[in-house]
Amino acid sequence: MGLPQLIEKSQRDWLFRVTKLNSKQPERDQCLLAFFFGSACTTLEINRVQLKDVLNKSGRLNRSYTGCEAQWYENVR
Repeated sequence: MGLPQLIEKSQRDWLFRVTKLNSKQPERDQCLLAFFFGSACTTLEINRVQLKDVLNKSGRLNRSYTGCEAQWYENVR
C-alpha cells in the first residue's frame, strides 16, 4: 500500500510521534521517514535504499545525505 500523494502536516507529525513511541530504534526510523517524505524518490528507489546509504555506523547522517531530508530529521529530533 502506497502513501497518498499529499500528506497533511498533522498526519505527518502523527506518523513521527507513533514511530518515536513504538519503534525499538526511534531515531533511525524517524530519520528514514524524513528521508522518504523529503526526497523525490520513486517507490522502487525507496525499496532499494539501505540504512548505510543514510546513516553512518555512529548514527550520524552521511555527508551525501543533505538538503530537505536532513532538515526534516533535525526538526523531528
